[in-house]
Amino acid sequence: LYQSIVIFISVCPHAANSCELIADDAGVGGFVTNDKNEVLVVQEKSGPITGIWKLPGGSANPGEDIHEAAIREV
Repeated sequence: LYQSIVIFISVCPHAANSCELIADDAGVGGFVTNDKNEVLVVQEKSGPITGIWKLPGGSANPGEDIHEAAIREV
């Protein structure tokens, strides 16, 4: 089991509609299927879980949109 811990901090300057969600070391990933209901898995090529098959994922870069990071990791 590979688990990533994510800490979210809500930052609201003055107006409620200007709130942002900031993530410190946010983990991102994707669950991708095709028309045959096959699931995309990747084999980890580095780090402590080298060789393990898993869903594609990784970490968002500082300031990176988590949706864009997930797309990049897939």
